Amino acid sequence: MELLDKKFAHNEDVAWRIIEGEALLVSPKTSNIFPLDEIGTRIWSLADGLRTGRDIARVLEEEYGQDLSVIESDLSLFIDDLLKNDLVCICG
Repeated sequence: MELLDKKFAHNEDVAWRIIEGEALLVSPKTSNIFPLDEIGTRIWSLADGLRTGRDIARVLEEEYGQDLSVIESDLSLFIDDLLKNDLVCICG
């Protein structure tokens, strides 16, 4: 199964806050801070454990009007980075 076919949710141990429309995430393991831009923050808000990566990509396509294949490619890289830093987890 491809990464975008899976559902994602925040790692419950991640401390985070949205400041002026952009999220700041703090890794529970390293205490590193990960600032997210507007689109990263939108992805973070959509990673609720109920949506697959493809669901999130379709929402971004509707909201930002970009090509779905480009969104899916970029989103896959972004989710992979979040997973590698233990900021999100795969659900189910």
